[in-house]
Amino acid sequence: MSNFEKEFEEFFKKKKLEFRRNARNLKGTPDFVFSRSGYDRVLFLHGCYWHGHNCKEWKLSKVGLSRQAVTKVKDRKVRRHYSGDPNTLYIRCWECDYLANKEDKLDQIFNIIIEV
Repeated sequence: MSNFEKEFEEFFKKKKLEFRRNARNLKGTPDFVFSRSGYDRVLFLHGCYWHGHNCKEWKLSKVGLSRQAVTKVKDRKVRRHYSGDPNTLYIRCWECDYLANKEDKLDQIFNIIIEV
């Protein structure tokens, strides 16, 4: 587990939120799943390097570019899957957004999760 994930887990435990980690039975294996009133919220924490975020220019080999491309395709399929599911809210957090202002990002995601 990365520090990125550990910090989210510690925050959610501190807030006494119930969650599941790495739910393999759900499309894309979300990092966190929150179930409230029959409505799921799935949270994906995306490392910018592995998921090919455009926050900076990555100097990758052909193998690295290929791996990023495969991951991006998979990410699009997962987003499409959840956007078509009226019982699930898809939430994505990019690592760079989190690192830019951790407290604000944690609070923002917390507020999305607890919305009824």
